[in-house]
Amino acid sequence: AQLSFLPHLTYRDEFKADSPVYLTNSHNDNANDAKFIAVITDQLPENLHKQYSKILFFYENYDSVKINKIVENISANNGKCSFIARNPDTGIWDKMDNLSLQ
Repeated sequence: AQLSFLPHLTYRDEFKADSPVYLTNSHNDNANDAKFIAVITDQLPENLHKQYSKILFFYENYDSVKINKIVENISANNGKCSFIARNPDTGIWDKMDNLSLQ
């Protein structure tokens, strides 16, 4: 297997503003003025779509009701969001685009 490394800085490093890939534990810490954010949490912060033009949301719990509420909120504000959720039946991470808002 080929190993890959993506150069990055974290909130603990200096020169954060110069890093194209910046890892932090707070969506409010946007030291490199990013337009894209990848979120790994069960709680998507409100109005995140107003801070970033693209959001990639990794969601451990496959809760379609909760995900649909997030999609409704983002869509109501003219935002777009892609979700990657772990399917509880297969354990596979699935990209979820255009969720039906049922």
